[in-house]
Amino acid sequence: MGKLIKALAEKQAVEGAPVEGVGTVDPKNLEFYQALYDFVPQDPMVEMGLKKGDIVAVLQKLEGGWWRGRKRDGTMGFVPGNYLDIIPRKEEMMVGQHDKGKGAEMGKDV
Repeated sequence: MGKLIKALAEKQAVEGAPVEGVGTVDPKNLEFYQALYDFVPQDPMVEMGLKKGDIVAVLQKLEGGWWRGRKRDGTMGFVPGNYLDIIPRKEEMMVGQHDKGKGAEMGKDV
C-alpha cells in the first residue's frame, strides 16, 4: 500500500499539488478532522497510525482517498480519508446558528 500512496503523491506533486516543505501553511486554511476508527499503518514510514478520537490537520488530499495529515504530536503521514470526520470551525457553527435564528424570527424554518 505504501508504494501506491507514494506514487499518488508523486503524481500530484508533478501536476502542481502542494508538496511538503514547499511554501507555508496557513493554519486558518487548514481543515481539522477527528479519527473515527483506529488505523494501524502497514508502512509506518509513509502511513500514520491513528487512534479513535485523534485530531488530525489535513495537509493534502490524494485522488485515491488517502490524505496526508499531521497530528498534534507532530507525527505526519498518510491515512485513509474515510477514517476521518471533519470538525466544523467555530465560524461555520456560528453562521449556522445565526441563520437558524433569522428563520425563527421570520417565522420560517431555515
